[in-house]
Amino acid sequence: MPGIVTPEAVVLEFDTAGVASRAVARAVDTVVVVAGGSTLLGIVIPVLGGDGAAAIVGAILVSILVIYGYPCLCETLWGRTLGHSMLGLRVVTEEGGPVRFRHAAIRAVLQTVDLLLIPVGVVGVVSMIAGERDQRLGDRLAGTIVIRSAVATNQSRAIAFPPLPGYEGYVRSLDTGGLTTEAYEVLRSFLTRVNELTPAARHHLAGRLLDPIATAIGHAPPASMAPEIFLASVAAAYQQRHGGPATWMWGAPTAPPVRRA
Repeated sequence: MPGIVTPEAVVLEFDTAGVASRAVARAVDTVVVVAGGSTLLGIVIPVLGGDGAAAIVGAILVSILVIYGYPCLCETLWGRTLGHSMLGLRVVTEEGGPVRFRHAAIRAVLQTVDLLLIPVGVVGVVSMIAGERDQRLGDRLAGTIVIRSAVATNQSRAIAFPPLPGYEGYVRSLDTGGLTTEAYEVLRSFLTRVNELTPAARHHLAGRLLDPIATAIGHAPPASMAPEIFLASVAAAYQQRHGGPATWMWGAPTAPPVRRA
């Protein structure tokens, strides 16, 4: 199963969306774009006089806004379009974090080549088939992937992250409401694989994960706190918020402590 592989060779397990599911999602989004565009044109063109240069310019601007603005806005705000949502898909960065405006904008603009260029969709399909992570050209340049957020991987198992000794109060103070399921899965995958890394690689990857996780929950950890301590605390707070796994047993990772079932 394709996944996200960091430069430190840590596999962040996600099931990437293939050509078929993304084609169906695209078909749904095309219906949304056509319906939305037609509605807006029906409002704008009469206001601009119904014909003439102003109406033509207005029609062009509305078309551009709908075709490129719709996916850009949806992916920036929610990480998915309506088509993605119906198919259980989500757009995330290659590190597993939420996409930002620049990611969504690059994907939206590059759909001209990937999806709209004649022959329609060929460039995007070839790009997805040629890579291991089902990325169209827009994904490659934006540094994003599309994952099946509603489908659990075969390796999924209940894993519990209790608060580290002495950090119970700190964990209770964290609000993880802004942490997406996908971002938590990246965090979970890192914490369960810390012992597979060299100390240098482990420290480097923890540092890479710290900023997007801190941004997602709107909290900057104390400067004196080690990145792994912060990440383990966020995982503990997230599980407390969502009830945690059903069973608890000690597991292999030694720092930060992780319990698994």
